[in-house]
Formats: sequence, C-alpha cells, structure tokens
Amino acid sequence: MDIPQHQSEKAARFLRLLGFWRQDRGNRALILDLARAGIEARQTMQVAEALSDYLSHEPADREAQFMLGTIWLMEKQYERAESQFDALLHTCEGAQPHQAIIYNLAYASSGRGKYSEACATLGRLTDSQWSENNEAHLLYARSAHHLERFDEGKKHYLAYLGRSPENSDAWGELALLYFDNDDTELSRAAAQRALTLNGDTVSALIAEGSIALEQQDGPAAWSQFSRAVQLQPINGRAWSGLGFAYFLLFDFGKANESFARAVQHMPQHIGTWHGLGWVQILQNDLDGAKRSFEEALALDRTFGETHGGLAVVAVMSGKGVAAQPMVRRGLGLNPQSFSAQFAQSLLLKAEGNTTQAQKLVNSILGQGDGGLVGFQRLIAQVVRKASAHERGNSAPAD
Repeated sequence: MDIPQHQSEKAARFLRLLGFWRQDRGNRALILDLARAGIEARQTMQVAEALSDYLSHEPADREAQFMLGTIWLMEKQYERAESQFDALLHTCEGAQPHQAIIYNLAYASSGRGKYSEACATLGRLTDSQWSENNEAHLLYARSAHHLERFDEGKKHYLAYLGRSPENSDAWGELALLYFDNDDTELSRAAAQRALTLNGDTVSALIAEGSIALEQQDGPAAWSQFSRAVQLQPINGRAWSGLGFAYFLLFDFGKANESFARAVQHMPQHIGTWHGLGWVQILQNDLDGAKRSFEEALALDRTFGETHGGLAVVAVMSGKGVAAQPMVRRGLGLNPQSFSAQFAQSLLLKAEGNTTQAQKLVNSILGQGDGGLVGFQRLIAQVVRKASAHERGNSAPAD
C-alpha cells in the first residue's frame, strides 16, 4: 500500500528529530518537538519510549508528562494513561488543574469502565472550564448513562447538543438514554433527529429497533437492528436486539446466531443470556440452555427469572427434584416470575397432576405482563405463543 506523501514527509521529519534527540537526550525543546512530530507521524510507541527515557531524568516536567499520558490514551492503554494523568493532577498543589488534565483523566477512567470515577473527576471542572471543553459534557453524559443516572446524563447530553446540535451520534445516544429511562416518545423524537442528520446513526437505529421490540413489531425491529449490525458488527446491543427480533419472528436458528454474537461483545448483559437460553430451550438444546442461564446466574444471583430458567431446563432434563428449590427461589425473588411459574407447571405435569398443570399453564398463557419488564416480556410472549401452538398441534381431533 502506498503511503501518502504528506504522511511520509511527517515520518521523515520525525526520524530526523529522533536522530538529533539521541545525540542530545537532555534537550527539553527537542524532546517536545520530537513528541509532537511523532504524534503527527503516528509513531506513538517510539515517542512513548523517548518520553519515558527523558522523564526518568526530568520527572518534574509536566508538559512531557502530559504528552506521555496523551500517547497512552491514543494507544488505548487506559490504565497507564489514568496513572499518568492522576499523578499530573496531584502536582497542581492546590491550584485548579488545567481542564485538559481533568478531561483526559476522566476519559482514561471511562475507558477502564470506571464511570463513577470519571463523573467525579469531571465534577472538578469550573464553570468556565465546562464552557471551554464541550466534549466534557458528552463524556459525563455517557458515563452517567452507564451508571443509569439518567437525569444527570440527560442534562449533559442537552448541554452538549446545545452547542453541537449537528452531532447525530449524540442525538442517538440521547435517544437510547430516553429509552432506557422508559420515555418512549422522547426516545423516538431524539432518534428521528439523529437519523435526519445521518440515516446510518447506529445508536438511533438501536433506539428505534428497541421501540419496535417493545411494541412487539418483529419486522420493524429486524429492519433497524440488521442495518445496525451491518454498520457496526462489534456492537453487542445491536446483535442482542437482532436476536430478539428473530425471536419474535420465530426464527430460532437466526436468533441463536445473533445472541451468540451479542454475548461475545457484551458478556455482562443478563437479558441476552436469557434470550439465548430460551432459544436453546425451544431448540431442545438443554445443555446449551443450562450453560446460558448459568452465565446469567454468575452475573446476578438475585434475579428470579434466571432461577426459573434453570428450573425449566432441569424439569425438561428429567431432574424434577433438582428443579423444585430453583422454582421456590425464583418465585421467592419474584412471585410473578414467568419462567419459575412455567417450570412449576412442567413439574405438576411431570408429577401426573395434569389438571392442575393445565390450569397453571392457562393462567400463565393468559396473564398480563405487569410483573415483567423489557426482555422478560418478549420472552414470555414468544414462549406463550410457542406453547399454545404446541398444545394446538397435540390436541385430539374432534
């Protein structure tokens, strides 16, 4: 591949400066020029090596410290960047740190998934510094969203968009925040604003797909999520949504594939493990379903639907005795647990109490979804339809 001339010229300038610096390693102006040239030439690791060498002799040089931290951010070595900027922050000795130090430290913490620390660090910005760095509002909003601090997130998204109204990604992220905070109308409006600016805004496509799932509109959800995964194949939330869309459409093979892709990129999401587990149950892959629910259990042992899902697998595997405490645990955590009640009906049937089992099944199939939210509702609806279809096929002829 040919290297663009401007890039080769930058690389040549960096190499010249590197040669000069090797002959004069204590020259401060030279090391800083070398660092800037190396960043432009994308020779970041050589710059990091040179800066580290210089700082071993001049550890108090704050500008060199800042540039080294910036290199670690560019390389996504967030732990090193966090350590570098935290140390730099502590050299301010009571004075207000520069907004770039605060922002970069928060960015590094966010990159490590330390969202609470990121918000706390950004909280050190003064009013004038917030005005100076609008990106700080966006970073705070994203971190607050991760923490489900929705009011804070909304405030900072709107502050950011007040000055950067053409950023379609920020509008799409705001749409997701509204959706996650159960405000469908505002979510739809923000998503439409994003898609008007850029029809391929992934976060907005996910928001619209999620709204379609909530309305149990499988084709509309499939349309949005399938486009999202084309645009961003590593987006776990998009793959999970596509899995639930296929689930609603009763295409369990494609649902399985989509959920499997989702948990590769988003292994901490309990709902996706549940979706995968129920698809595997409906495909009669009980070993796979057991593994999926166990992954969910490892993430949170206090979620009743997970214990109920494991109970369903146990009963269907002929392990009714083992299923009983799972059912009790599931119902104890959530008396409205769909999966625990479903397992209970299977237990009654296995014990020969067909009449009582049928009454419970009818109750489960006909009950509302007041005790269920989000993905639980979707799973319950699909399993109900599948069960009703199975009962219809097995009914005796007149």
